[in-house]
Amino acid sequence: MSYTIFDLLKLFLTFSTVPNTVLDLVPKIDKLSADVSELPNEIGAYSAALEENLGKNVEKFIKEMYQVNFFFHDELVKAFNAQTHLGRV
Repeated sequence: MSYTIFDLLKLFLTFSTVPNTVLDLVPKIDKLSADVSELPNEIGAYSAALEENLGKNVEKFIKEMYQVNFFFHDELVKAFNAQTHLGRV
């Protein structure tokens, strides 16, 4: 089998450019791999922040509802006491 100069040049360019291209991809693949390996840590941090915010919001809501219910309870007791003093109950 005989090769022309064009065939040899084509083979030379192919072999000289492919390894460089592959070698250029290695750092990008390594960076991508490192970024993917950090995903569980980031998801954990986001989950912890979400849990903390949810806890604070629920605690605030419960305190507000307790204050509202306590206020209405006091008002009902006052009204009931007023009615019993008047002899209506």
